[in-house]
Amino acid sequence: MSKQSLVLRSVRFGLGLAALVAGSYASAAGTVQSNFATDTEGWLLSGDATTSVPAFVAAGGNPGGYAHGTDQTVGGVWYWQAPAKFLGDRSLSFGQTLGFDLRMRGSGPLFADSDVRLEGGGLSLHVDLSPVPENVAWTSYSVALDPTGGWRVGSLGGAAATDAQIQQVLTNLGALRIRGEFITGPDNGDLDNVVMAAIPEPQTYLLFGAGLGMVAWVTRRRTRGAAAS
Repeated sequence: MSKQSLVLRSVRFGLGLAALVAGSYASAAGTVQSNFATDTEGWLLSGDATTSVPAFVAAGGNPGGYAHGTDQTVGGVWYWQAPAKFLGDRSLSFGQTLGFDLRMRGSGPLFADSDVRLEGGGLSLHVDLSPVPENVAWTSYSVALDPTGGWRVGSLGGAAATDAQIQQVLTNLGALRIRGEFITGPDNGDLDNVVMAAIPEPQTYLLFGAGLGMVAWVTRRRTRGAAAS
């Protein structure tokens, strides 16, 4: 094999290694979102809803399309249930935010319950947000994925969640539920613009830089060897 071929193989190997390292971290660290531009993106309804599959509405969202759910009115609370892309190893979302837009239609006495539930690692985390979604306009929410977000363990009446407990849940997130029902009477609600933010760890950039540095080092070495021969 010629020295030029060895140089090309080394460069390809280094680039492949750098891409593999960066790609593996990006898959765990990337921000995920649902803006319901064309469909409901795999979201489901759980609890006291008329169906487990929400309806997609193409216009009237914040902006664009949105997902729509309807109360079955037989007791209990219905929730928006996140699809798989929001679950799994979300450890790099710790310290970031979960945001979403809600809209509610209906009238009746309000009741308190967990507005967001995170389940994973043998724990459940609960948070109470305000204000209650408006009847016509969209209401935007953002909650920090750390103790400053006000998370409680087990229920809204549980102990304040610690850093370690929130990280435990996010590392193996099995369920993310957003409350859709806020009144005791018949209601229906809408969901739009769900975003779970995440920022890569510094090691991501260090490892990627190391891979590129190796490419440069191997290239220089092979090139000098080829020139000297």
